[in-house]
Amino acid sequence: MFEEQARKQVKLGLLIGEVLQSQKIRLDPARVERSLADLVSEYQDREGALRAYRSNRDVMRQIETLAPEEQAVDCLIGKAKVAEKPTTFTELMNFAERQ
Repeated sequence: MFEEQARKQVKLGLLIGEVLQSQKIRLDPARVERSLADLVSEYQDREGALRAYRSNRDVMRQIETLAPEEQAVDCLIGKAKVAEKPTTFTELMNFAERQ
């Protein structure tokens, strides 16, 4: 089970990496700032929380890693062709069984 999950994570990482490279996606500082703003939005002392997050290199590294991944997903969604298909609730819930 863990091996299968690990394989999926590696495949996903490779796919995201390919999208980042092929679309020349780079870290967007504005997205990092929005992520930080979202993180501290619930704190009473937002400025203090913001300073704490910015001073924590591990947290910043995580945010800076996630931002381009989110950009890659946004890119893929923007290029996706979506077709609406009427379905019933039962058909939708049984989708996994047919796979």
